Amino acid sequence: MNISDIINICQVLKNEGKEPSIALIKARADKNTPMPTLISGLQQWRSNPDVVIPKKENKLTSTDEKKTLEQRVEMLEQEVALLKSLLLK
Repeated sequence: MNISDIINICQVLKNEGKEPSIALIKARADKNTPMPTLISGLQQWRSNPDVVIPKKENKLTSTDEKKTLEQRVEMLEQEVALLKSLLLK
């Protein structure tokens, strides 16, 4: 987890009507996030609480994205089956 992720957590907490703190951020952050990263992210957010950092799009978080992955796996399985049948001929 990086500082931009910490800043996003601070924004979410603020939008929920909560004052971001190390404890609240740590509860939502990855377990392996170092304390200096948490502190630095909170300090940067406090210096500019209205900052908006776009979220990364490479994470599979929504159900639609998971369905897309499942569909891709199914297509690959069908392609492998087709290639196997062609090899047997």
